[in-house]
Amino acid sequence: MTNTRVMANAQATTNTQFLNVPGGQLAYDVVGPADGPLVIALPGMGDLRQSYRFLAPRLADAGYRVVSVDLRGQGESSTAWDSYQPEATGADILALIEHLGGPAVLVATSFSPSAAAWAAAQAPARVAGLVLLSMFTDNPPMNPMMRLVSGQVMSRRALWLMYYKSLFATVPDDFASYRELVKRSFGRTGMAAVRAMGEADKTEANKALARVQVPTLVMYGSKDPDFPDPAAQAKRAQELLPHATVRLVDGVKHYPATEAPDVVAPATLQLLKEAFGA
Repeated sequence: MTNTRVMANAQATTNTQFLNVPGGQLAYDVVGPADGPLVIALPGMGDLRQSYRFLAPRLADAGYRVVSVDLRGQGESSTAWDSYQPEATGADILALIEHLGGPAVLVATSFSPSAAAWAAAQAPARVAGLVLLSMFTDNPPMNPMMRLVSGQVMSRRALWLMYYKSLFATVPDDFASYRELVKRSFGRTGMAAVRAMGEADKTEANKALARVQVPTLVMYGSKDPDFPDPAAQAKRAQELLPHATVRLVDGVKHYPATEAPDVVAPATLQLLKEAFGA
């Protein structure tokens, strides 16, 4: 069941649609031709579907139907879910594909790649390919002090917004307005989803990486501060996904699709052609 209303984002006015799934409601928008092959774009924790505001139009212009989704408890999706584990997000993805008509290629950033890989392994007929950006292949190791600091950052809006800015090597021209959009969103949703996603155990979901058989592109920023050594992290991803194409995006931090859409878009379009046999 869906309904539609209009919202303003950092760039323009878009139509927000909603899908009811067990436990709540997911918000999403669609750009591109209605009969185009389906691409579903999933942001990271503490972020919004508008994080794909530079990538989605490029894919839509190439003939793809691009659906950008707010994760559970973020953006315009509902709050107070009973789980924020990657598997729960993966189930949301599969429900959305079934509703929209798939198969789909999934583009996922940061928290979301674990959910996307789980969905691909769980229902391979529904997922045609994966684009995994800044993927955590393992739970980040934390000592007690790091865990305390991380918990504070994920619980306080002002600290999160400071941390969020640090994840860009070069902020986009519209960063101030986009940051304000994120800030206003937290005024509605609070920080519970961010904290829950940050503390979620990715171990079981990431076991699905071994079962992924679809065309897969993995990309990391060469300066991503979320990884002690981004090049080593890329190598780890290649070991887990030996058939995937793994790339480092030079000079970029944690959000390649926002910082370097001119690099990410062509690579994604190549993956889409392979996945959909075009």
